[in-house]
Amino acid sequence: MENLCYPTIGEDGRTSYNFVQILKRFDIMTDFKTKKSTKRLYSAVVSPEIKNFMFSLYNLLELQDYRSMPSRYRYFYLELSKMVYLIKYKTAKNEAPFYVLTVDQLAKKLGIEIAEPKDRKKKVASILKKMNTYLKYTNFNFSFVKGDHERWVYTVLFSFPRHTLHYFDEGQYAVVVKKFYKNLLGLYVEIAYPDTDMAVRRKKIKEVEEDAGLYKEFLLWANSPESVEKKKQIYISDFVAVFGRFPEGWAQEELESANGTEVAPAPEEFISPETDGAVNMDNPAV
Repeated sequence: MENLCYPTIGEDGRTSYNFVQILKRFDIMTDFKTKKSTKRLYSAVVSPEIKNFMFSLYNLLELQDYRSMPSRYRYFYLELSKMVYLIKYKTAKNEAPFYVLTVDQLAKKLGIEIAEPKDRKKKVASILKKMNTYLKYTNFNFSFVKGDHERWVYTVLFSFPRHTLHYFDEGQYAVVVKKFYKNLLGLYVEIAYPDTDMAVRRKKIKEVEEDAGLYKEFLLWANSPESVEKKKQIYISDFVAVFGRFPEGWAQEELESANGTEVAPAPEEFISPETDGAVNMDNPAV
């Protein structure tokens, strides 16, 4: 599939079908000298529009955890994201903060094909325990209970520790991402129109936001290596402003010394100049 299509309805009642390209480029590199069994490396460059959707509209995916998961478990990681969202909603409504699935439902989601129920249950437990070892931020708890109309303990109760729920505070992260993109756009206009006053720059920012073509040019710049150190500093400053702490891997002195000549660890979920947004198909990021 090369494009996504979604309909929108305008104020005049007109229905429009919008098409978004998924991949900007797909590379195949061959190395016959490697001792690995796989001689080819596949690299997919996601389109700027998709990146913009991922990082300007907040979602519960924690990309570091997603990348660390073996591919066979990644589909279930999406289920975990849904669980976090629903449990946070239940907590706000003073309801029991649990998510319930039967062993058979889990077996289907995890691709387990074992006929004997007792062995199927053991396999589910084994995979869930193993999965937790890969997770740094999306850790979960689970226990087996007897569900309604069940003769045996064959229902799984999921819950999340407080630190996991706090980490996935979508309100705070939405603020960080929105603030980051807003300040990136300000930097973009400042670089493009260096000899203009603030009133003119505000006008230019509004023009870029309202023009699809101009905004696409901004996204291309945002995902390019250009001014990458300034982009990093903006992200760190915005993160500190919202959370009151530095992101993992950063310290105060690192931020102060980032002057465009030193290469500091980057928040790669947002800017990846080394790979131009490339995704290793053996370890995809999206």
